[in-house]
Amino acid sequence: MEDRPGNLKVAQQNWEKWEQEVESGQELAQEGDVVYWRGNLKVAQQNWEKWEQEVESGQELAQEGDVVYWRGAKGEPWQVAVVLAVQVVYEPSSGPHGWIYLQSLVKTPETGVFDADEEAEMDQVEPVSLDGVNWAFASKAEAVGAQAWKVSPPEQQYYTFEYDLGLWAFGALQVIKDRRSGTLKTCKAVEKMRLFDVQQVGDRLRRLKDIHHPMISGVLDILEDSQHFFIISPHAAGGDVGDWLDRLAADEEVLEEETCARYVAQVLSALVHCHSCGLFHDDLRASSVLLTSREADARVLVGDVGVLAAMGIGSKDGHIADLRSVGMLALAMLLGLPPSQVEEDLERHLVSGELWSTRSQEAFDFVQMLLEENPEFTASLALCHPWLRNVLLRPGLADDLAREDSLRRLACYQVALLLIPVEMAQRDLERMLADFHRLDKDGDGLLASRQGMQLLLARGACQQSSEVAIGVVDVRGCGTLDFSAVAAAALMVNLLKDGLMKHRVDDIWCCLQKSFFQVYSSDKLSADRSCVLEKVSNSVGDLLENHGAVEFEEFLDAFDDDICEDSLLPKLTESAGHGTPLALFEFGFLAEAGAADQTSQTLGFLASTAPVGNQFDDGKLSIADPWLIASMLSVVLYPLDQAGVVSQASGEHANVFVLLFTDDIFRGLASQLQATGFSYFVYFGAYTSLKIRFRTPQLPQSLADLFAASLAGMLGVMLANPLWVATTRLKIGKATGAGLWEEIAVICVEEGPGALWNGVSSSMLLVANPAIQFVMYDLLKRNFCKQPTPSALEAFVAGAVAKSFATGTTYPLQVAQTRQRIRHTNGASMGILDCLLEVIVVSGFTALYAGIEAKLLQTVLNSALMFMFFEKLLASLDHLSAWRQRRLKRGSRIGHSN
Repeated sequence: MEDRPGNLKVAQQNWEKWEQEVESGQELAQEGDVVYWRGNLKVAQQNWEKWEQEVESGQELAQEGDVVYWRGAKGEPWQVAVVLAVQVVYEPSSGPHGWIYLQSLVKTPETGVFDADEEAEMDQVEPVSLDGVNWAFASKAEAVGAQAWKVSPPEQQYYTFEYDLGLWAFGALQVIKDRRSGTLKTCKAVEKMRLFDVQQVGDRLRRLKDIHHPMISGVLDILEDSQHFFIISPHAAGGDVGDWLDRLAADEEVLEEETCARYVAQVLSALVHCHSCGLFHDDLRASSVLLTSREADARVLVGDVGVLAAMGIGSKDGHIADLRSVGMLALAMLLGLPPSQVEEDLERHLVSGELWSTRSQEAFDFVQMLLEENPEFTASLALCHPWLRNVLLRPGLADDLAREDSLRRLACYQVALLLIPVEMAQRDLERMLADFHRLDKDGDGLLASRQGMQLLLARGACQQSSEVAIGVVDVRGCGTLDFSAVAAAALMVNLLKDGLMKHRVDDIWCCLQKSFFQVYSSDKLSADRSCVLEKVSNSVGDLLENHGAVEFEEFLDAFDDDICEDSLLPKLTESAGHGTPLALFEFGFLAEAGAADQTSQTLGFLASTAPVGNQFDDGKLSIADPWLIASMLSVVLYPLDQAGVVSQASGEHANVFVLLFTDDIFRGLASQLQATGFSYFVYFGAYTSLKIRFRTPQLPQSLADLFAASLAGMLGVMLANPLWVATTRLKIGKATGAGLWEEIAVICVEEGPGALWNGVSSSMLLVANPAIQFVMYDLLKRNFCKQPTPSALEAFVAGAVAKSFATGTTYPLQVAQTRQRIRHTNGASMGILDCLLEVIVVSGFTALYAGIEAKLLQTVLNSALMFMFFEKLLASLDHLSAWRQRRLKRGSRIGHSN
């Protein structure tokens, strides 16, 4: 037998010599060895079958005489065979490749040994573990190599195969053991042949190792061989929610609603973290929601995060698709149905009273809200829903301990809020607010904990101090922070910068309590409530109230006149966040059992899905405000409007200042106020509702706003045109009736009801005017305003520019509209084109812009002032509404307890 480089012996059988060229140092399995191999083989012949397998340098192959357990492909039956020969050829261009010749064998019952040409029975081969590698033994003396994945060196030495779990979307799914720790892991195979860009996918998959969160089954390692990627992740001993739901459905059992809420909250917490990283799941389903145990209190781990995106096949729906998946998951858990059945008849499951009879109204509202696919609704807002108000995401703590722990964190948060107006400078808080809005890219008024950390680190805080502070203000542990929480965390870092990471929550409380009495007490033993209220009522306190949804007066109502050291913590615990954003959720998880129904009625954002702190349950405020503002501005600027209409009707460029001093300059003012108020009421209400529905990830925001504004304008035109026909005639002195409603009645009698819609065609086209105006205003506000709520000057300038552009482009249509309205015949007989041609022929081309000077002065000032007042007044009214709602809730809560 001839020696070869790499200590290779030539295998022989029946005096046939098989030679193999190898690189120096390469070691191959030898004759008689028991080997661990994979059979990625293609059938070439029957009986004496020829199998071809490409291998990498250093890979171990079965050799002549080995008895192996193999199958040609997934899904084919396992077979037992003996290796007749192996031929491997090494070529510099392609590397080692070759063939394995096999003969099928079975173990016969009579002899107990293998023989050929019989059908194999799979139960004759039993898996056995030998030296950390799985084998199958056909008998005590004959080893059979079990097919399994072989990973590239040196990682292959770390993991050993345990058992198959089945298949997933991209390949096989197995459980493996980490030899270093003895822990089980999950290994998912991804076939490279199914990928478009293997190198890019590999890089993206490796980046997923940087995603860490307590509720995410993250990627621990990415291994690969010539044909697969292997995604190594933690093994969930409890299986997945999909399997659990199938078992419950088979046993006709359902989950308790509290368990459903806890699981859903954990999934949302994981999504908040992912979305803040710009990463979406895109394939969230019950099978990807894993459980750490089979107990009801198991912790949830969301698996496969970012895998589809890494492979370049993720959807473009972003967070909308993820939230809809959460809604489907919640629906399946609440109704006790297998996930496959929920999708099949979704509408019936949502309306079935029998299925929902044992579930709360809040649970139904939650599911319905997520399935609406509102682009402005986020995972952070979903976590604030009343259905999840009782959920505390504190892994490792029993319910009673978690509640006590959260109460102490809440007290720390509240004291920090009381210290901010005294301990922090206004400019510092304003910069923090600007940074908050910059990081809040989805505009929901909430940041993920990761983003809150980012903000604190940018202010110079150390990593460990920031982590401790964020952990304290995240009272429920859900991973979302509003502005008041971030400000409180920043204050904690400033006060406790010396070794904050070493402090427990109790230590932090003691430090904050000490600071409170140092600031608000002369003797450092007790503080006067009125004195505290006076000190927090400064510019910093106002900023925190306006942008942090904090109401200090309500906050301090929990205390007696004298606040002493012994009463501070008990009173704060009793108030449970009253006067802070937590009060918006009826004190969250601390709500009294009887207050549950009240909570769902008092949360305004549940109906509007607007950011927390910006909308409240009295939604009429945001629709009625424009009527009030527009009416006041109409009175002030009415003479300019009157001058413009007179010029449009006559076709002459009259001197604006001469027209302003005529006797009848305020003629038709009462009609104008009624028509203006009604028009703005309809327009603002419709536009505000429609733009939420039109904004989707597939449609640019400006285009969505344009569609919404156009439809709102058309609705306003159809409803308000009769008022404007009568008003126009009253303004230029061609009316028969004495007032608006009398003139409408006269027109109906003398000219027919159709005359009330004279000029409606021009008005429909003029829908473009407010559409252009509002879209332009929103565009300017988004791109040039530094904060979501613009300053008075910013709102004034943006409103003026938007209206100037809109008026200049549509003014000829306004001239045609006026001419059609004042005609005492049905305007349908004279179209827009005929009207414009008549103006040009009779008065010249310049008549198309007659009165534009007055109109620009009137509309530009009107619009600029209206937007300026609207932004500021709406903010004030929202703040007042929030204060009023909290007073009402507090009164109802006290009444309930009495």
